[in-house]
Amino acid sequence: MSSDADAHKVGLIPVTLMVSGNIMGSGVFLLPANLASTGGIAIYGWLVTIIGALGLSMVYAKMSFLDPSPGGSYAYARRCFGPFLGYQTNVLYWLACWIGNIAMVVIGVGYLSYFFPILKDPLVLTITCVVVLWIFVLLNIVGPKMITRVQAVATVLALIPIVGIAVFGWFWFRGETYMAAWNVSGLGTFGAIQSTLNVTLWSFIGVESASVAAGVVKNPKRNVPIATIGGVLIAAVCYVLSTTAIMGMIPNAALRVSASPFGDAARMALGDTAGAIVSFCAAAGCLGSLGGWTLLAGQTAKAAADDGLFPPIFCPCK
Repeated sequence: MSSDADAHKVGLIPVTLMVSGNIMGSGVFLLPANLASTGGIAIYGWLVTIIGALGLSMVYAKMSFLDPSPGGSYAYARRCFGPFLGYQTNVLYWLACWIGNIAMVVIGVGYLSYFFPILKDPLVLTITCVVVLWIFVLLNIVGPKMITRVQAVATVLALIPIVGIAVFGWFWFRGETYMAAWNVSGLGTFGAIQSTLNVTLWSFIGVESASVAAGVVKNPKRNVPIATIGGVLIAAVCYVLSTTAIMGMIPNAALRVSASPFGDAARMALGDTAGAIVSFCAAAGCLGSLGGWTLLAGQTAKAAADDGLFPPIFCPCK
């Protein structure tokens, strides 16, 4: 029976890509524009945030090693503080998952409007979002292997423009452009860094993904800690290199009002065709992340249902 159960679970690489995909989600493609109001000094905010994110990932890694139970924060809160606080933790996290999915599907389908202008119609957009959301629900019902494979492909597609800019954008990087907007926030050094943290801290939501999905991970005691730290490192490297490169490619005045910083940078380097490529990859990244967060919403609810803290309908196989 255990071998049959393991056959439906996922390995280290898909889980690591799920963590990094859930962290980066849809927001990564707007980060350079969001940080442009502060300027190049945002690099210090990144360093502070990455240290904190790595520390948090190590906490989750250690907790999942000591207790590989599915549910992540819910499981740890229930074990340490009892069922009442465990239940509260789970309800809040579960609500955050599926409410956040609404924004994610709207953004993902919005990127597709580049190719299908009819999606700019509010009614068509709404219907399409509902259909896409249910497609990912059905993929999750098929099984964790299916949804993690879909997200792995989507994350790789999303990484194409991010890694491309992070690696090759430096050929178009100009130090004078970067330093001319070193601190445009109107604040002192510490104030500017603090204002940056409001954006960069939000960018690492999802660090707990592997621990929440531990119930569908092979050898969770080993793979969940590695995937957690590995996913954070992938996201951190992509964030810092890509946003810094773009700040040195696009003048600050243009970057602050850009609706597609990666698209603008790609067009600067490769021409107009690059904008379409970035829009497609951004849509793939958003929708792939939607699949991962849908998985987490189901897994955290199932973990609570297994413990009798959620209605049995969330664990129909019990």
